[in-house]
Amino acid sequence: MANKTLKKVIDEFDALHVNAYTNDQKTIWINELEANIQIEIFRTYPGIDPVTLLLVELTQYEYDTDQNTSLLVGSPYDCLYGMYLACMADFNSREWASYNNEKNMFNLKYLEYANFHNRTNTPKQPNSVKNTWN
Repeated sequence: MANKTLKKVIDEFDALHVNAYTNDQKTIWINELEANIQIEIFRTYPGIDPVTLLLVELTQYEYDTDQNTSLLVGSPYDCLYGMYLACMADFNSREWASYNNEKNMFNLKYLEYANFHNRTNTPKQPNSVKNTWN
């Protein structure tokens, strides 16, 4: 099953939450979330240099050109995107009680995703033993 696209995430969010935010603003928020995922979760895995990741390789989107691009996190954790959009919309609308509830739910799901990713991927081993006899 393919990951959700940028357009699908934003359309799903708009269907559930009345808001006045543009697709470009929601894309900026999704870029923030994906940057955090890439830096906090993905950078500790083989083949990803953290310095390069911070300088050049962060995946970022523009709504007009990337709306049909698949996002990084797949099911069942792709609800993170809608949850994060809800958090940011509530925060920017100064709906503090709603923001706190949304943020707590988002944090739990984000932690679940981080734990899942850590269980199913091999982290970098800075001090590994290499067999020189073979």
